[in-house]
Amino acid sequence: MKTADNIALENAIYLWFIQQRRLYILLSGEMIYEKALFFHRQMTKDLKGNHYTSDDEVKATIASWFREKSEEFFSDGMKKLVTCWEKCVRLNGDYVEK
Repeated sequence: MKTADNIALENAIYLWFIQQRRLYILLSGEMIYEKALFFHRQMTKDLKGNHYTSDDEVKATIASWFREKSEEFFSDGMKKLVTCWEKCVRLNGDYVEK
């Protein structure tokens, strides 16, 4: 099995995915991709220079990072996903924002 190049990002996406599924929100590959880009930009800025010695340390850091975010952080991200989803549907799935 291939391991992630960015374990912190993978864990953030996984936690977000689980949260969304618990709310019965259906997610497309494009939506997950967009959220990964969103998290990557934020994490690059917020966690720059950190080094981790274990997976547990990464998970604890990501959990803390999520707890520190405001409701607006998540609602803004969800609003962006709606826009992405609408474009994706309008273009029959042939949409990925770079």
